[in-house]
Amino acid sequence: MTYEQIRNQAQTGGVLAVRGTGTVSKVIRVVTGESHSHVAMLVWLDDGLYVFEFVEFVGFQILPASEWLRRRQGQDIIYCSPPRHVAANPDRVKAAAISYRNASVAARWYGYISLFLILYSQITGRKVHVIQKVCSTFVQECWAAAGHRLKRTADPGDIVEACPATYKIDM
Repeated sequence: MTYEQIRNQAQTGGVLAVRGTGTVSKVIRVVTGESHSHVAMLVWLDDGLYVFEFVEFVGFQILPASEWLRRRQGQDIIYCSPPRHVAANPDRVKAAAISYRNASVAARWYGYISLFLILYSQITGRKVHVIQKVCSTFVQECWAAAGHRLKRTADPGDIVEACPATYKIDM
């Protein structure tokens, strides 16, 4: 799938999932037992397609989707179409995502401690509340605003598994 195909098909709440090759990505994949180490959510703003995400060492950020993909050239990326509830309620997803643009600086920090809470949730199968977000808990929270619920605190693989269809991106 090319960028043009993604842009034509993309919906607010859709996800780009990455299998990163860096040290942090490898640790995330080993700890979670998942094949993807990062997820970022697509949001249509006016006529532009943007990526909203939480990134280690950066925190919350918004980038045009074309720029986001350019920066990740050579990485293994898939587009994941949003679950039914998410696709049916794009305005709720968008509002939840945009709320972070205007949130306090502390709310936009990357939640390193949350990684341990996610691991605990994965082991116990119970949902655990996290205050500071990471990529997957950010997407989970935005999807929840649209009525989509996951059984436990999400890691990137849980987000990908919740999507009805996935497509490999060719760059």
